[in-house]
Amino acid sequence: MPLDNLQQTAVEGSFAKLFNTFTMQRLAFFRARRYHPDDAEDLAQEVMLKVYLKISQLRDHERFRAWLFTIASNAPSEHYERWDYHEIAAANNLPIGTVQWRAFNAKKKLDRHLKPSRERLREAA
Repeated sequence: MPLDNLQQTAVEGSFAKLFNTFTMQRLAFFRARRYHPDDAEDLAQEVMLKVYLKISQLRDHERFRAWLFTIASNAPSEHYERWDYHEIAAANNLPIGTVQWRAFNAKKKLDRHLKPSRERLREAA
């Protein structure tokens, strides 16, 4: 059911308050993790956009901060997964071989943890 103009204005006003309250915290969150200021700003905006788009999925409003933190924690991987290795290398001032090696090792480390889950899924199918 579409929102009427009054409801839409109320929703946007509420989100503006959320945006103002939490954007600075998200910026600090990413800067504390040593992201370049431009990247930190992009990530903070991506987090708030995702919050805006998915807020209706939040069932327990008491857990908003935890939900927001989860989105913020996942944002860098989602942000970088759209980049090619050469883009990541350029953004981090690293040789492309270093980026490829780090990605390979990260996938290798994750595989140890994901393998049991994949095997359980195969058995269940």
